[in-house]
Amino acid sequence: MTAFKKADSSKSSLAVWIPIVVGTIVAISGGIAWLYAHHEQYQSNVVAEERENQKLWCQLKVIRTKLDETRDMSRDLQANYLVKPWGILESYVSKARKTGETKQALMREKIDSLVKANDEIVSRIRLYLPNAMLGEFGKQAQAYVYHAVNYSDRWRAVPRVIQSSEQLPFAVPFPEQFPTAVNEELKRRDALSKAITVP
Repeated sequence: MTAFKKADSSKSSLAVWIPIVVGTIVAISGGIAWLYAHHEQYQSNVVAEERENQKLWCQLKVIRTKLDETRDMSRDLQANYLVKPWGILESYVSKARKTGETKQALMREKIDSLVKANDEIVSRIRLYLPNAMLGEFGKQAQAYVYHAVNYSDRWRAVPRVIQSSEQLPFAVPFPEQFPTAVNEELKRRDALSKAITVP
């Protein structure tokens, strides 16, 4: 009878411990699997964030490069084609009225290039603006868009102005702080890139 009780007690002990051990192993395995999956997701998120930041940094860099190009184009036009005291477009109108537009073909081509570069910057600003990190960048970018759109509108009005002897619409000045705002935004993107740690 005693041997039977010992065997019975041993079976009931195993019956209790086996599910506990199996349950513990399953729980530990599940926990490890969850941690691994969570780590994989975290790595994936960090990599995606870094890629997005890099893409936005590249967009800003193109804006910065195009700004430098438009600055050089404007300086060339001012140095070689300006009629004092007028600006670039007013000088073109003045020259075209005196000599005819065909004799101003080179100046016209240079202004066309400037307007196209401005339009490209505007397109890139509009793509980037929802992701701007600094309020000052947003403010200066909006001012630049207003300036560039006004410049394009004035350039399109030039043929009519030449024929009608009207005056060109007033110019919106270039926002002088915009290049600095672009540089500061680039620095902020650089800092974010350094802060993102890919595990």
